[in-house]
Amino acid sequence: MSAYLVDPKQIGIIAAFTEKADILKYAPCHGLNISTGVEAAEFLAIGNIISIETRHPGEDAANQFLDIDNAEYIEQAKNETKRALISSQLRSSGYIAKLADNLEYQSCEFDEYYASPAYTVLTALRKHLARSLPDYDSSPWGLD
Repeated sequence: MSAYLVDPKQIGIIAAFTEKADILKYAPCHGLNISTGVEAAEFLAIGNIISIETRHPGEDAANQFLDIDNAEYIEQAKNETKRALISSQLRSSGYIAKLADNLEYQSCEFDEYYASPAYTVLTALRKHLARSLPDYDSSPWGLD
């Protein structure tokens, strides 16, 4: 399995969506106390970095892919989040879900991934996206 560093803009779009859709209010239920998309972006970028450095050890992940250091990569992701937060462009749930799936695929190479803040943010996002399905509210909680 290969892994690569995702574009900081992709992280920014995902992280901004978590703030705009008020998803982060559920993060404490999953053990993570954050309230802004910028904070989410930092956790998502760090998760991707750790995954790359696990899969391709020996050099900063951001340096391997973008010729910048990891701190700059994280800052770029945070800045892209700020840009996306002020943008009026609306992204579909399917588009966000696909970006999140791609990010997770590129970020899950380390043993602690499923206990990481990045996983927690993406889990809260996925739960929100599932709840936004057209028939979710009208569906039974359990088997009829």
